Amino acid sequence: MLGINLLKTDREKARFFLMLNVALRSGLPLYKTLTIMKDSLPYYWKDIIVVLSESLRRGYSLYQTMGNFKDVFEGITIKLIEVGESTGKLDEICLYLFDFYETKGKVVNKLFSSISYPLFIIVFALIIAYIVLNFVFPVVTTMYNELGFKIPFITQVFKNILDLTSLKNILISLVLFLLIFGGIYVYLGKGKMNYFFLSIFSSLPIVSGIYKKYVVSKFLYSLVLCLKSGLTLSEAVKLSLQLLPQRIEQKYFSKVYKRILEGDKLSKVLKDIPIFSRVIINFIASYEETAKTEIIDKLVNYLNFEINMEIDRILIVIEPLLITGISIFVFFIAGAVLMPIIGISMQFVQ
Repeated sequence: MLGINLLKTDREKARFFLMLNVALRSGLPLYKTLTIMKDSLPYYWKDIIVVLSESLRRGYSLYQTMGNFKDVFEGITIKLIEVGESTGKLDEICLYLFDFYETKGKVVNKLFSSISYPLFIIVFALIIAYIVLNFVFPVVTTMYNELGFKIPFITQVFKNILDLTSLKNILISLVLFLLIFGGIYVYLGKGKMNYFFLSIFSSLPIVSGIYKKYVVSKFLYSLVLCLKSGLTLSEAVKLSLQLLPQRIEQKYFSKVYKRILEGDKLSKVLKDIPIFSRVIINFIASYEETAKTEIIDKLVNYLNFEINMEIDRILIVIEPLLITGISIFVFFIAGAVLMPIIGISMQFVQ
């Protein structure tokens, strides 16, 4: 299961197509290229490459065999490999696919890697809080009661909270939830978990704008990849839509492909979709006038730059707030434990 999940990651597919590109540009035949790759790539690629090699030996094309692994290779990948084989530009197509997969998940990976540090701090603080409240706090309060001293206010507050809500059990539940979540993350794979979190984040006001730009960037990037590979606009639109989450495709793009087939210009079609800004529409219109795919390439770079800027802006606010909140929480727990100890010490000194 772990090997299958690794095969599905964008980084692994990027490595596969980069190695395929390098070998083909070196002048090696495709069958020989796959034979070499079998020993160079990680073990979980071995079965796929063996099947691809055997199919080539029997006279099948590469794209036909890749079609048997649709859980690993998307429709757009299989179609572009078909184009590469038919035009004799398979090495160039593989380079496009490497760049596609290498770039595809960078925005999402940045978002999750950026919040991993605050999440680690939260988990660590919860574990420390559980240990203190479960093993240290009861000893202190019991000793204070036995000596007949009045429990300090902050300590009494935490004691009441523990009595009423069983905070220790809540902390245990939170820690167990995070551990279970980590296990599910490893089992299901990064792609499915990222999609799950993106579905949640996309409904949050603070992140919805970033997510919409991410969807637009993803659509345009796959679109320009198809156009550079020689596909028609209608084919490029159809394949690009297949990469979008179904609910996003139904909400914003449900009529795009149909209108393109009917002869509408892409800029006119996208103009009616609210997530495409006027700047984007102008870029698309310029492409339609000049047929230069570099225009869409530059547009994607611009969108990715904006997305990264907004992520950085949000994280600059969120990270200090999270860390400050955890610090205050730990401070009050430490105060609830230390104040009785200090009080006892002062009583004995007197």
